[in-house]
Amino acid sequence: MVNYIFLGILQGIFEWIPISSEGIVALASHFLIKEANPIDLALFLHLGTFSAVMIYFRKDWRKVLLLKNPSLLRFLIMATVISLAIGYPFYKLISQAATGAILLLIVGLGLFLTAYANKFRNFLGLGQI
Repeated sequence: MVNYIFLGILQGIFEWIPISSEGIVALASHFLIKEANPIDLALFLHLGTFSAVMIYFRKDWRKVLLLKNPSLLRFLIMATVISLAIGYPFYKLISQAATGAILLLIVGLGLFLTAYANKFRNFLGLGQI
């Protein structure tokens, strides 16, 4: 029980730092608890993060749900649709082909590419698009 509380605290700390909180929690749960599937535990811990975000931004969500901020609603819908269209095929591909080390390699490569994509965008003078 204490180990799970510790993992929850780790998740709470590392979620707001620009590193992979899922990776940190997965590693910690693998070594501390010998969890069979540490990714499932890390995803479960994200429910707490989701709840905290929903509570913190409750006024903004109320505006969106009451249609008082239609531009934000449009943005959220478009971002969700695009993320689903791009992410779901990758999810299906990875879930069928990847296990353990392969999945870790794919996630690491994705993090590496996103870090350098931002620098490349700044190099081209595109700034924050």
